[in-house]
Amino acid sequence: MRGQAILDLFSKDRRSALNQYRSFMGLVDEHDYDEDQFVGEEYSYLIDQPQNIVHHRKKLDAVLADTGVSVEEFEMIKTGSRQRSLENYKIQYANEAARLKYTLKEIGQNISVSDVSIFHLLHQRNQNKSDIIKS
Repeated sequence: MRGQAILDLFSKDRRSALNQYRSFMGLVDEHDYDEDQFVGEEYSYLIDQPQNIVHHRKKLDAVLADTGVSVEEFEMIKTGSRQRSLENYKIQYANEAARLKYTLKEIGQNISVSDVSIFHLLHQRNQNKSDIIKS
């Protein structure tokens, strides 16, 4: 904005003001600055076009199945069962899914629990590891 105020001292017409400024400063420049692109304008296609980046991650159901659950346990976990016997599977699942960069919300939605529950599962797992190390 300051540059425009300085140019306005020479003339209200931008082209004329630039020419007068160059003459005043003793600059010999044939470059037409009005034709220049704005900074970053050459990359505007990155902003204007939708990003169809596809991250190839293992599906969450496959992550759950890889924990070694039976078909019955798989279905129980998917429906949000809170049985204690399923907790180790859920912890393994949550850790692997988090490692694959799934969000807590995505992980929880897949097994019908809240993202807060997933946070607690992950925290509990890390707490158990630190207890083992202290022993």
